[in-house]
Amino acid sequence: MAAAIEAKRSAVGSGGGNPYRNKTLDEIDPIRTTTFTFFTAAAAPTAGGDQKATDSASPQSVTIECRRPVQPLTKWYTTSGGAAAAKSDPALDMAIVNLLGSLGTSTDYTGDRVWDANVCLCAYLISLITRGSSGSTSSTGAAGVDEWAKYRVLELGAGTGLASVLMSRFVRSVHATDGNTKTLTLLQRNLHTKTDSGGGRGGGSDSKTPQPVNTPTSGLLFWGDQTQIKTALATLQQPTDSAGSTAAAAGAGGGERFDIIIGADLVYSDVSHSPITPLLETVALTLRVAPHARMWWCHMLRPYSGVLPAIQSAASQAGLTVTVHEDVATRLGLSASSGGGSSSSSAVPPKSCLSQLKQMRMLEIAWTQFIPPPPPTTNAAGTTTTTTATAGAAKS
Repeated sequence: MAAAIEAKRSAVGSGGGNPYRNKTLDEIDPIRTTTFTFFTAAAAPTAGGDQKATDSASPQSVTIECRRPVQPLTKWYTTSGGAAAAKSDPALDMAIVNLLGSLGTSTDYTGDRVWDANVCLCAYLISLITRGSSGSTSSTGAAGVDEWAKYRVLELGAGTGLASVLMSRFVRSVHATDGNTKTLTLLQRNLHTKTDSGGGRGGGSDSKTPQPVNTPTSGLLFWGDQTQIKTALATLQQPTDSAGSTAAAAGAGGGERFDIIIGADLVYSDVSHSPITPLLETVALTLRVAPHARMWWCHMLRPYSGVLPAIQSAASQAGLTVTVHEDVATRLGLSASSGGGSSSSSAVPPKSCLSQLKQMRMLEIAWTQFIPPPPPTTNAAGTTTTTTATAGAAKS
């Protein structure tokens, strides 16, 4: 199998005139240091019309090791390691994309790259924490920075660990997981070298920039694997600060489960080949049973039918409800007329970014028992109806 993959890696891009012909992925696209920047207050107004920006409005930059950004949003949020250079070599981008297409999604070469859904998740979470939640069923979204500082976070399919590194600046603890052993090696390197565990929240030179309470922990987690799930939950009992206190003793009430679960691009292929059921079972076994507990999952729509309904069905069977948020671009302050919003640039985002954002859906997953029934509404005919909490379910 390894020989077959290597043959594909060498064969892609072998056409005449292509400077990257007969090159392997590691040769044309090595892992490099790259910085992504996110603004902590989005430009879009809240439901009440106010900006509601907080004192934590300074940009958050995260430097990790990963492969070259090749998608529009990843380039948009990249500020060093070659933001301009990444846009200046379309032939290289095409060679990488073709190579990845040949290798397929089951190889070791998807988790070591930051994808558009990853940066979208990061920007969305920053907006939730610093601006509160507009039009959301979530109590966590409206909690604010101080409340989020109590939460313990689990990331599923963490890949490079970009979101975990970022969240470590705002929450009590983070446990990042991935199901690929090769990806886990890079993830652990990023977590331990790209976070500063010495300052504590607000302890940095810039008082407006939250600092991580501790270095995130990490571990292998195949969705549905009971032993690995127990191992992940066991991290909640470990000391989380220099004083030796534990999340169980001093966290947001109880140490048996996580307050927040995050993930991006967790389901790629069609329903018949997607691990949707074990994924939602894992969420049900690791998400704290409490009103504030949430999973935030950035899902990118692709031409496969039935993915979102399948997610909602599996969630329902586990006692969870999925709310689909389609206003991602608004939440991030990125639109055709925006001044950059939560992006790393003051320029209007290119059309390619806006097109990608239209395909993004933020899935907010919560325990059904804690979601209040939607208020009844009266239509034009005078008939009272009830709206569902799963808008967008018909779309995939």
